[in-house]
Amino acid sequence: MNIKSIAKLSGVSTTTVSRVLNDSPYVSDATRKKVLQVIEENDYIPNNIARNLHQKFSNKIGVIVADITNEFFSSAINGISKVMDENGFQVLFYNTDENLKNESKALHSIFEERLSGLIISPVSSKDKNTLEKLKKLSLKMKTPVVLLDRNIEGISLDAVFVDNECGAKKAVNALIKEGHRDIAIITGPITSTPGNSRYRGYIEALRENNIPIKEEYIVSGDFKVSMAYEQAKRLLNLENPPTAIFLSNNMTSLGALKYLKEKGYKIGEDISIIGFDEINPFKAIDYLFSYVGRDAEKQGEIAAEVLLDRIDKKNKGVEYEAQRIVLDCYLSLNGSEKIKR
Repeated sequence: MNIKSIAKLSGVSTTTVSRVLNDSPYVSDATRKKVLQVIEENDYIPNNIARNLHQKFSNKIGVIVADITNEFFSSAINGISKVMDENGFQVLFYNTDENLKNESKALHSIFEERLSGLIISPVSSKDKNTLEKLKKLSLKMKTPVVLLDRNIEGISLDAVFVDNECGAKKAVNALIKEGHRDIAIITGPITSTPGNSRYRGYIEALRENNIPIKEEYIVSGDFKVSMAYEQAKRLLNLENPPTAIFLSNNMTSLGALKYLKEKGYKIGEDISIIGFDEINPFKAIDYLFSYVGRDAEKQGEIAAEVLLDRIDKKNKGVEYEAQRIVLDCYLSLNGSEKIKR
């Protein structure tokens, strides 16, 4: 299979196929989709990529993260960079901004680079396009892939996760211990591993404490500030608003806090909150914020170490089975979980 064959099957010129492969803007969406479908169906690998398959070693790896503005990912990247730099590897970074189209483009770029491995935090655990690309990368091109913080269903890959469900349960149980029964949640995307697991932890904590689950207290977020702001507004304007809110990540916490501050709520007095993940600037101003914490930099370091081990085994022709590492998280209570009675 070559470019001429792909062009013939697609009903376009070889120039058009070349433009699609090089992600040129001078191709209509319909034509691009048609050509990419033929490429996928025939497992076509461009010559420059095929040449790279014969290279047993390179000093480059790729890292795809879901949101570079999120402190978790920037800390994890620090850990990855430190380990890779110590071992003489260059790192190519890609930010998807929680967008599947951006993720697809990043993976397309990964195919074209001569990489020894990939660390990725998928936008969704259920996206078929990402799944197929990761299958091609890891199974056909034999490139080691390590999942960071987020899963992808349908393939067994090395992964470094945190116990999201346990962390969420710890947070909600702390609110219950303070006497709360009207506890809301602003979730993350339920299609993502952290979003789904933290939601499950919230539900499980309520059930274990025989507290009724109120649908109006469960609102969907996207791990972004603006959505969290709107959902906090929605919750606090209910006829019977919650007395406490569990916030599913640090960006969600920032969005909710923005609304609460604007409306004059005193955190830890008028309403209680606990977020997932620390917000580092709060430490500098001694802001009382309770959160579920984890060592994000360590998580990145471990992901990098696992990838290095897989690259070494691949170069030596040693078989290995995928492993999943789940790290603990902890609860840091600093006052925002409380309420005046």
